[in-house]
Amino acid sequence: MVRKKDFDLNAPLDDLLHEARRRFKKVRFDRLAVGGVELDLLQVEDMSAYLDGLVGRAGSGRSVDLPLWAKVWPACFVLAMFLGRIPAEAARPMLEIGTGIGLVGLCAATKGHQVVLSDIDPDALLFSRINVLKNGLAAKASVLRADFTSDRLQKSFQRIVGCEVLYGEKNYPGMIEFLSAHLSEDPEAEVVLAQDMRRPGAQFLRLAQERFQVARKEVPCTWSASERRPVVLYRMRRR
Repeated sequence: MVRKKDFDLNAPLDDLLHEARRRFKKVRFDRLAVGGVELDLLQVEDMSAYLDGLVGRAGSGRSVDLPLWAKVWPACFVLAMFLGRIPAEAARPMLEIGTGIGLVGLCAATKGHQVVLSDIDPDALLFSRINVLKNGLAAKASVLRADFTSDRLQKSFQRIVGCEVLYGEKNYPGMIEFLSAHLSEDPEAEVVLAQDMRRPGAQFLRLAQERFQVARKEVPCTWSASERRPVVLYRMRRR
């Protein structure tokens, strides 16, 4: 098993790509288009083979940590398009939690927003930083390790966004504390979360309403040629 080691997020692009290949063997850039924005995003070339290797190394009956950070969820496209319609305020930064490979935050950065891409997984941080550099967005997007269930960043944000982050009900109280601690006191500041409507979220909504005014909207979304179901957008402002 390839050991994850620390790497320098400020290293040059070529060095970070070397580290990505060391960890995943085969990676490639795919071009994704979202709401008129095109981005080159690093992807694991053969995810099936990588997952087979994880299972094989783990052994029979042992759990495997799936690289969920590497998947571009349909809800991410919905959130990215939503943020693309919001006027950019470069002096009022945005925080993305659970950024994965960075699609949502990088789309916002191309529209002029100042964005901090955050995640707890070192592989997600590696890929998102590579994608920042590959797309020439280092002036608008930075990458930061942050656990949105417990950390404190000593700064606030005008907007906090996240896609498919409402997993694990045990995380909800800590997540709500994190959002409350880092959302600006500006009455217009908001949290925007996007979620597959079939995933859990009702308990989060009940807890969040103690601190925030929450608006819920279902957005039609095509998941495949044969499947169409809504993505839920939660927009939250302080009470």
